[in-house]
Amino acid sequence: MKLKTLRSVAFLMIAASSLSACGEKDTGQVKFWSPFGQSYKTALDGVCKNVANKLKIKIEHKNIAGYPEIRSRMVSAINDESYPNLGIGYPDHLISYIDMEALVPLDSYFSKDEIKDYYKNYMDENYFTDNDGSGEKKLYGIPFNKSTEILAYNGVFVDYCKSVNPSELSVLPKTWQDWETLGPKYMTIYDSLIDAGHLYYDLDGETATNFSTSEKGSRKGDLDFTGVDKAQRFLMGYDSGDNAFITLIKQWGAQYTVVPASEDKKAPSDKKGHVKFLSGDNPGKVIDMFKFFGGLYKKKIFCMPKHVGATYCSVPFQQNKVMFMICSSGGLSHTKIDENLSFNVAPIPYYQGEYGTNKYVIAQGANIFLTDKGNVKSSIKAMKAFTTGEFQADWCLATGYFPSSESATKTKKYQDFLKGVGTETKLRASYRKAANVNVSEYSETANKGWDNFVDPAFLGSAVLREKLTGVLKDAIEKDPSTTLDSVYTGILTAIKNNDDLKLLKQTLIWD
Repeated sequence: MKLKTLRSVAFLMIAASSLSACGEKDTGQVKFWSPFGQSYKTALDGVCKNVANKLKIKIEHKNIAGYPEIRSRMVSAINDESYPNLGIGYPDHLISYIDMEALVPLDSYFSKDEIKDYYKNYMDENYFTDNDGSGEKKLYGIPFNKSTEILAYNGVFVDYCKSVNPSELSVLPKTWQDWETLGPKYMTIYDSLIDAGHLYYDLDGETATNFSTSEKGSRKGDLDFTGVDKAQRFLMGYDSGDNAFITLIKQWGAQYTVVPASEDKKAPSDKKGHVKFLSGDNPGKVIDMFKFFGGLYKKKIFCMPKHVGATYCSVPFQQNKVMFMICSSGGLSHTKIDENLSFNVAPIPYYQGEYGTNKYVIAQGANIFLTDKGNVKSSIKAMKAFTTGEFQADWCLATGYFPSSESATKTKKYQDFLKGVGTETKLRASYRKAANVNVSEYSETANKGWDNFVDPAFLGSAVLREKLTGVLKDAIEKDPSTTLDSVYTGILTAIKNNDDLKLLKQTLIWD
């Protein structure tokens, strides 16, 4: 039996805990914790039931809504020995559980062919340095619910802009520099619609046609702008403050964090995260990014959710207070898409300028891990079923998440879904469109130059991300034409001086 060590990432306190239940027999019952909201919980309940019936095992699914909540519950449960056989968490959660000696490496339970079935960019984040002192990198998680960020937009508005200005707006801008040039063109049309109050239209399939701003006539659609104040509208919003900061500084050629590799490159040299955006030539690039988006903000082309009085952009999007939003493909169920509205998605904009062409988009979603609570045989069977083939496809079709394995993508049901076979609701159509962006643009096989990256996990990385949430919002509110660089540097330095982050001095290194 082994003595577990509890390490609180926020306060780095160490305390002895009780002994684990080593050698527990496989009873065929798997206790499984997940972090989802109600609609996704219902979907996972169905998948659990089908997996249990297929494998002839019992799965006790407990949903603890919210990722911070499940992490907190797991830390407490590990301390008092009440944790489950399987759980779901982000990489920076897993590394905490590994440090507490509660997880089991998966290398011996998966063959090379089974490992090859999972997409490499999702698997890379699941390898961590083992606690045994060997420095060996081992597999501690399997990808389950995967998503990324997309540019969602009001298709009626975009189709109308094409009809008004076909020479410049017939193709959606692809780079941030394109948005800087063409954003004002969209804004002129946007403001004219707010002045008119309504845009009446028909839908020909998924394309809006037959527009009028003066009378509805026989037209079936009505894009209502009567509740939109010009002082409160923006062309585009970016849902996640921390994702925006991390993604955009990488697009501008700067580094966020790194975990240095050991000499043999097989594993990180330690579990410490090195923060880079305040070192070398990184601050200059980050400040250039701040100034760029400050300019877009000043022209009402770009905002964060709080600028339109919201936590996320989905509600302002429904109210026509933003026409475009960068959001998670896993959160499309929150958009409440009108059945009469043409809704579409595209890859997020990328940087193209003096720092090169940098097509970074952040990979999101969590992984399933195995604890040392026993029932290994049944737990591994369930883990494989959840993440491959038919059952993984069922999960993705019910939620809009992307498949974590090639075997799930290749199922007939998922291929039919990508092709739009059968009747589909607006929500399901939005899932399909996002999935096709992932397959045709972001994926490893698409070869479109996108880096669907994950920033490295280390003890304290979750705390650092939390402190970044409002940084971009604060920075772009400054006037980029008059603000001194020292003011922007002060915003970045304030992160370093945050009291919670100072407590992480043993694991967070400011280069």
